[in-house]
Amino acid sequence: MIDFGAWRRQYDDLTYSEQVEFYRAVAEAYPEQIHFNEPAIRTFLDGATGKVLEIGGWKGELAQRVLPDLPEITEWLNVEIAPQAVTESVCLDPRYLVTIPETFIWDSDLDIESFPTVVASHVIEHMKIREVRNLLSRIRADRLYVDAPLPPQPSLWGDGQHSHIIEVGWDGLGSLIESHGFRKVGELEGKWGPAYWFRR
Repeated sequence: MIDFGAWRRQYDDLTYSEQVEFYRAVAEAYPEQIHFNEPAIRTFLDGATGKVLEIGGWKGELAQRVLPDLPEITEWLNVEIAPQAVTESVCLDPRYLVTIPETFIWDSDLDIESFPTVVASHVIEHMKIREVRNLLSRIRADRLYVDAPLPPQPSLWGDGQHSHIIEVGWDGLGSLIESHGFRKVGELEGKWGPAYWFRR
């Protein structure tokens, strides 16, 4: 059994390589991670063109579901941390790519600034707020989608069997996103929590 409580307590001292190994174990223990809000993501992507950056897209299930209906999307890049995202990828669309960078995405040499559309579905809650801030500082997108099972106010995650760790609720997260030049333009409640989308 994975000790998620120990992972949370040690989080600030873990290296990137140690996080990769942790998520390798998570993917082995919990291989099914399909939690996206399909109606919300389809509404968000209506009219999107060019390249899409998906952060933490697991094995490509979301891309597999929506890419066939999005002919104006030229590339969909899934940046993951769990190695199984590559070895067990399910999206066969030729526009879909998946990579595990050599370090955290916000420190990597990936050209994430060139993506006009960014999707973060059920990934933000697995980061600390400083990491979300680092990520937002790299993003130059016009469109941003965030779907996360957060309450309005901060939550104490305790030692539950999950890797949720963010220290803020939606109020704090929304304020941080807006401080980086975005404004909320849509929202839709889903089975696993609310989804919001933003435009610059």
